[in-house]
Amino acid sequence: MKKILYLSLTVIFLLGIIPLPSFAQTTYNISKDGLDLWLKADAGITMSAGAVTGWASQIGSASFSASGSGQAVTLEENSETGYKYLKFNGTGSLTAVTENYTGKNAITLIAVAEYEGNDPGIASNADTNTALFWTESGSWGSMSLAPYKNHVQMRFGAGSSAGISKYSRTAIPGLSSYIAAKNGGTHSLMINNEEVLKETGKPEVTSGIGTTMYIGQGISANTDKYFSGKIAEVLVYNRVLTSAELGEINAYFADKYGIDVISKEQASLAVTPPSKLQYNVGESFESVGMSVSLRYTNGETEALTPEEYNISGFDSSLKGKQTITVSLKSNPSVKGSFTVSVAVGDSLKIVSAAAAPVSVPKGTAADRLILPFSVDATLDGYFTNVTQPTSSTKTKIPVVWDTTSFDPNLLNTPQTIKGTLNITLAKATQNDTTKTDYVISNPNGVKAEIKITVRDVEREIYVNPTASTGGDGTKDSPFRSIHAAKEAIVLNGWNSDMKGDILVWLGGGTYRISEPIEFDTEDSGSNGFSIIYQAVSGEVPNINGGITVDEWQRWDKNPNIYVANLNRDKKLRNLFVNGKAAKMTSATVKTCGPYGRVEINGDEDWALDAGVETAGVLLNFSEIGFNVSSPEDLTNPDDIEIRQKKIWNEVTVGVGEIKSVTPGDDGGAPPPKASSDASNMWTDPGNEVKNKENLDKIINSEKYIARRNQGDTAFILQQPYGAIASCLTWQCGFQPYFAELNYKGNSISESQFQEMVIQNSLELLRNPGEFYFDKKAHKLYYYPKNGENIHMSEIVAPVSEGLIRIHGKNTSDRVENLQFSGIKFTFDDKGLERVDNSEGFASTQNMAVSKKYARNGDYHKWLYNMTDIPKGTVDVENARGIVFDGNIFTTLSGSTCVGYINDVTESYITGNLFIDTAGNSACIGHTQHVHIGEAAPPETLKDEKYPVGVEGVCKDIIVSNNHIENVCTMYTQADSLTALFVENVEFSHNKITNVPYAGINFGWGWQNQDDRADYRGTHYPDYPSKTARKNVIAYNDISRANQVLTRDGGALYVVGQQEDSIIAYNNSHGWRSIYLDEGTAHYEVFNNNHDTTHFNDAYNDIWYRNLGEKNALMLVRNSGRYSRVALSEPFSSGHPSADTISAGAGVSPAYSEDIEYLKGLLGGDDWSELLSYDFEDQITGAVSESNNELIAPFVSGGLSIEEEDGNKVLRINAASGSTGHHGFYLKDKSWQNALIEMDFKCNVDHNFTHAWEALSVQGYAQASDLNALANTENLFAAAFFDKSNIYKYHSNTGVAGQHTNGASIPFTLAKETWYSIKIMTKDGVYYTKVWDKNGAEPSDWQLSGNIPSETGNKGTLRVKTYKHNSDSVIDMSFDNIKVDIPVQVELPDNLFTITFDEGIENGFVAVNRNHDLPPGTSVTVTAIPDTGYVTRQILINGVPIGFTDNKVSFEITEDTIVSAIFEKTAVINSITPDRANNKVTINLSSSQQSDAMMIVAVYSNKKLLSLKTEPVVVTESGDMVINNFIIPSEADTIKAMVWGGWNTMQPLAPSLLLEITGGSR
Repeated sequence: MKKILYLSLTVIFLLGIIPLPSFAQTTYNISKDGLDLWLKADAGITMSAGAVTGWASQIGSASFSASGSGQAVTLEENSETGYKYLKFNGTGSLTAVTENYTGKNAITLIAVAEYEGNDPGIASNADTNTALFWTESGSWGSMSLAPYKNHVQMRFGAGSSAGISKYSRTAIPGLSSYIAAKNGGTHSLMINNEEVLKETGKPEVTSGIGTTMYIGQGISANTDKYFSGKIAEVLVYNRVLTSAELGEINAYFADKYGIDVISKEQASLAVTPPSKLQYNVGESFESVGMSVSLRYTNGETEALTPEEYNISGFDSSLKGKQTITVSLKSNPSVKGSFTVSVAVGDSLKIVSAAAAPVSVPKGTAADRLILPFSVDATLDGYFTNVTQPTSSTKTKIPVVWDTTSFDPNLLNTPQTIKGTLNITLAKATQNDTTKTDYVISNPNGVKAEIKITVRDVEREIYVNPTASTGGDGTKDSPFRSIHAAKEAIVLNGWNSDMKGDILVWLGGGTYRISEPIEFDTEDSGSNGFSIIYQAVSGEVPNINGGITVDEWQRWDKNPNIYVANLNRDKKLRNLFVNGKAAKMTSATVKTCGPYGRVEINGDEDWALDAGVETAGVLLNFSEIGFNVSSPEDLTNPDDIEIRQKKIWNEVTVGVGEIKSVTPGDDGGAPPPKASSDASNMWTDPGNEVKNKENLDKIINSEKYIARRNQGDTAFILQQPYGAIASCLTWQCGFQPYFAELNYKGNSISESQFQEMVIQNSLELLRNPGEFYFDKKAHKLYYYPKNGENIHMSEIVAPVSEGLIRIHGKNTSDRVENLQFSGIKFTFDDKGLERVDNSEGFASTQNMAVSKKYARNGDYHKWLYNMTDIPKGTVDVENARGIVFDGNIFTTLSGSTCVGYINDVTESYITGNLFIDTAGNSACIGHTQHVHIGEAAPPETLKDEKYPVGVEGVCKDIIVSNNHIENVCTMYTQADSLTALFVENVEFSHNKITNVPYAGINFGWGWQNQDDRADYRGTHYPDYPSKTARKNVIAYNDISRANQVLTRDGGALYVVGQQEDSIIAYNNSHGWRSIYLDEGTAHYEVFNNNHDTTHFNDAYNDIWYRNLGEKNALMLVRNSGRYSRVALSEPFSSGHPSADTISAGAGVSPAYSEDIEYLKGLLGGDDWSELLSYDFEDQITGAVSESNNELIAPFVSGGLSIEEEDGNKVLRINAASGSTGHHGFYLKDKSWQNALIEMDFKCNVDHNFTHAWEALSVQGYAQASDLNALANTENLFAAAFFDKSNIYKYHSNTGVAGQHTNGASIPFTLAKETWYSIKIMTKDGVYYTKVWDKNGAEPSDWQLSGNIPSETGNKGTLRVKTYKHNSDSVIDMSFDNIKVDIPVQVELPDNLFTITFDEGIENGFVAVNRNHDLPPGTSVTVTAIPDTGYVTRQILINGVPIGFTDNKVSFEITEDTIVSAIFEKTAVINSITPDRANNKVTINLSSSQQSDAMMIVAVYSNKKLLSLKTEPVVVTESGDMVINNFIIPSEADTIKAMVWGGWNTMQPLAPSLLLEITGGSR
């Protein structure tokens, strides 16, 4: 309003009508009816000595006088607009006697104010620091209005809490208008003309309010609590104001104080439905009883007459529920609605059921047609139930297609394929649970139909990467690159008016690229025909985004590490060695607390609001393990990263600076947040004061202060990404604090010192399998794994950030009709996400990476505009008809392999192999598609990534028959196959195994974008998300999900409202087979087989019918209307059995052979037998360590060879009465990678009676010697069976009692039944499966987990049982132990191997030759101590050998083990001679070596006069006294030295010289 007024006056002035100074004053009609008090800062003020002493009301007789002293209240003036206000400094107030407001049922309190003090806790009910306050007359009867920064509290008498209402909000800078009203039992609050609170159920009248009023003061527990801030105007009415009166007051405030009030705009129509809501077919609409009101954005309403609105949408010829729309004639976009029913209780008949027509390439067989699981059937009326709350004449019905009539040779002619419609139980049943008013029937036997056209081929083009340049694309003269073929198609106009497909035949070989191949709208197919980039039959074209690194040389600083040149100018985060990802250097450390602070204004491009975050973390430099002594010596510190693993994500942030600080200096770091505004949303807002107190106790405790004082180095995060990563909610953000913020009620969870990983530093390169790239020197360093020959290895550094980009321009100008088949995609590059000059990767869940800052990190509130989906290996946007079929995606760095992200329609991802990739297989949709275009709340549009006309929901997509294995190896928080806000997307017949998190994630939004305003957590209830709908998850087989992140998710994870969607016929294994998370709604879930005993948490409208031993979809939060569930018993009549579902799930038979072919192209492991042991040649009886060449007992043993049913077996028997560990291990056999098989059974007397009792089959047990293997737990990885009938992955790091449980599945060991177990240890991962020996071996590994061991170490097989109770019996038999190891390259007999002792501490050894050497080769061994250590001994095959300058040379004559012992360096601090007493005192930091010698020599003019040696023996103060040592008078120098004994004469400390003169010294 104010801006319009100024603009009008300016125009008038420019036209010369009136002079500029003559502004007209707007007059506002402020109602004085019921107005008891009106205070204005520009009237009625009395002053004394610069302080306000009185303030008189402009109506009535109330006059306020000052309390407090000095300048407690002053009169100030705004420098910009000149309005006046009273400034309260928090030490005084104004007081007067007013009207009596006890017994009133209507009051309005109005204040124009800004609070500048500290907020009291929202949990407090006290009248603290209030702007307006009336004393109590009775118990807790006061009246008050307190506009705090982050919440507003008002009280209208009536007891300690009954009269109180509170509103939480974000602080608003500057003056705001606050209007608090009591209207009977309803309290309301308006801030800046926006009604933000309406609370009912309050007392009808006030009670206990006194007549003494304070402005700027409250009283709590008889203690004055003063207001700090500004108050410009106060009004008090003894009634409730009308909407028009409120509008006038707010307009007045807006004009006078520049308050940005909510404008009065037409918002919507409020419709009271007519009396008649149920009709028979043919009846006319009746509006009797109907009323319509116009709602305004400021909360006002206005009754309308029938002449002012239109009614539409009623059709009594159609049965079912119908939505009747009422729209404003003058503005049809302003609408309201209600629902009526036609022919209640009647059934709805299927009229037709047609799927969208499709076309397929020439040569497509009938069994390879990808046809939809379901179609939208058209009904003869409107259908609605719990799965489809929006009334519609269409609904999704599953189909069984009959393709026998399909003719693959009939070209360019549509063929109609028909299918049988299977009406689901939820849509054919009418009851209260499903809320189905009209059941669906098909009395006329309508068939589903789909038209399929086989496309002919118009043109064939050939490409071969080995061809000569200048080819023309013919078979005899192929193009050399895909880019050349693509350009030729466009330049020649071959795709401008296509009559058939264009086949681009790709010959085998490597298509090496340094940047992605880009396809835009010019590269599209036309007329419904496709351009197909396809492998020549039997050949493998490889689109390769990396370069091979060779010419490796040993690094002169560590001969175990190799270095090569690499022409690259940016950080390298990925390296592949022999097809496997190498690791960045890393070290795990614990925090010493936060460091520094970052203040965010809120107006930055990357910020959604203002806030304060920590700038970094305080660490102890020596604990990290850098091989330098200070941060200044680090190589490229700006390439170092900090990574932190959270509950369901990992956070990685680049480091901006590393600097030494005074120990304990936190750089002014902010305290951890403990309020509802914290980045931890588990915080209970009602307990934030208590939470803060608890947190302060932790971070100010003695042990945490001591830990903080150990912090001597600040790692400062790159900004702004450091702030973005720190703000994330639900404990997903970067957390440098000591205690995790995990509050529930008044309890607090203390998690000690937070851990994090420092990675990507040259100074941490110390473990085999790690790499580092120095971008300034262009040098790549790699430490080969044990047995890895670097000169025979393929080492690839990825270069191209992504491999394929398919980007249209907008929703009306898409890329269309491209297909890619038979291609191998490898070695793309992927850096961290960049914001300004900072980098990191922080996602709250899955692939929703954060790109903007929000103070409390709640991305629901911001409609996910703070998130983005990173570009993957393949990135597709604004496209139609895109197909990836039969490809291999492997050795990739991208966060997703195939991303159909924005406005991708009618596309497929089918028959592909996704294996060994850093990211997930495919991601469909975007998190910001919660709304599309202008359907979003207007205030959020400015922050959206995609503008209107470019943004589009991904829909009509099928992802089917893909094999997905071992993906998300770097991005562990990603679900292996993901769909977000999408429509009519189907995931079917996919095989998913061995993934770190969920197998499938479908949906987004949780409950937070729900259309029910009273549903907890809902944001923008007037803008519910409707984009996710009509989706299908069917026939997928998922195993070994949640292998890394085990505390959340499931094999199949679903979230959010997805109307008319289906989950059916899936076969899943393991923990949380199907997880329906909060807000999941409108799915029909039926006929799934779940192999689990764990229950799931689920909210909302679920109709389901599932199979399994226990129903994995049992809803455990059935609260009120939010869980409407229909539950049927498993395996009832008419539904498939578990075996039938299991057999039908996974990759279809027609695609299975192709998947196996693709796997074969990658090669496999060749195994050779290490041992095979069936015990038939053994003598029966007890087994001891000495009487068996292969087997030795573990701890208590109880081991014997027995004959059972004509076969000899190994038996563990621990009868009743004894307790302890019993078992066995293999002697003198060890491995890094192995395939282990064994049979076992529990005999009839076997009985576990205690929860701790178990069988542990340790396919990898590691110890330093046989004695340790026989008697201690050591480091191990195991398949674990216990009393609870659970079979799980179980490991130990090597410390007794430090056990870790991994993934598990139900498994009961029946007595007297032989089971087979198979274990594979491969590249640090442990795989296992077990089955009834008489049954079929499972095709997939059942469990897996990371082996807690350094790369290169070896382990053996150990079987351990534990007997805790005396009444338990351990009685188990074992047979047919077989171990295979990878085929080794055969070496000539005359070669010897050099290996290194892996237990060396404080340094390492290296040799100047390769590891496999002919006899007589001269070898030099170099012992390289860490900083602060010296070499004590070098040992060859355990025998110490003399050395010089840390080196020893010898000729190799046998297999040799090289070792060394390093000792902490001694330091000689001082020499104190005493001539009078013939002694010398040496002060030193003593050597640890037992045979260290102190040597003291006396010189004159550099000539040795005398020498004395003694073993080093020092006092507690570090002194060593050399007695009987005569210092000649002519001596001028004394020298002290420490050597490692006479045998080695190895200096253990720098020598120290002291110049002396004659006399007593």
